[in-house]
Amino acid sequence: MVQLKNDLTAELDYLGGLGKNMPITFLMALIGALSISGIPPFNGSFSKWMIYQGLIEKTSTLGPGYQLWLLACIIITVFGSASTLASFMKFLHAAILGRRPYFYKDIKEAPVNQLLSTGILSLLCIVFGILAVALPLKYFIYPVIEASGMSIPSFAGLYDPVIITLLFALLLGLLIYGLTAKVRYDVYVGGMPAMEKFRIAGTEFYNEVRNFTLLKSIYNYAEKKYFDLYEMGREFTFSFSGFLQKAHPRQLQLYVLYIVVGYLIIMLVV
Repeated sequence: MVQLKNDLTAELDYLGGLGKNMPITFLMALIGALSISGIPPFNGSFSKWMIYQGLIEKTSTLGPGYQLWLLACIIITVFGSASTLASFMKFLHAAILGRRPYFYKDIKEAPVNQLLSTGILSLLCIVFGILAVALPLKYFIYPVIEASGMSIPSFAGLYDPVIITLLFALLLGLLIYGLTAKVRYDVYVGGMPAMEKFRIAGTEFYNEVRNFTLLKSIYNYAEKKYFDLYEMGREFTFSFSGFLQKAHPRQLQLYVLYIVVGYLIIMLVV
């Protein structure tokens, strides 16, 4: 169970259900998450399709060994897209969906300037996804390629954004909605109203992934910040600055010694 804070926070463990109070922000966040994860019909889908298309076309001119290597690159790219989607779905589920903490009941929608900026970006994600060939390729990418004197490759291949939108977004979306429209969940508390202290954070549902045998050690190292470049840089900076502090003991004779040694080194190098 999660012990809730009594102030505003950015920790996912203490958030949830904000989509009810901030529906427009929820919609923009959802569009951004699906776009960056490469889900059709948004712009990220076509961008990643061009990567797949380029890798596949490149294999026709390579030997068997390089073809296997490019196949592995394609698999890694798809896995990266799936991991990106999982990370953003975790954020959406933990912060925007689920059960809202009581002290966020009066939270308001984001201000107009934020809605305007995120709305414009969300609109571009949709327009550049559905009209990928007609707009960004035709007016931004093709002219640059032609100006460089190269022939225009087939970026799209078999990809048709309009058909993808109709088949994937509309038909599949309607099917999922029809199957899940009446699905709801309640917190089981024996018929009594659920108390705030028994609220389960959205991040709790991902503990099974963390405890997976192959990933548990990686998560443990990550929690110790072994992969954190910022933390490693901070530790190095403070260690180096500590060494420099020890080199300044406020003794005049040592400062003179530093000057003499430095002068001799310069004379030997020059």
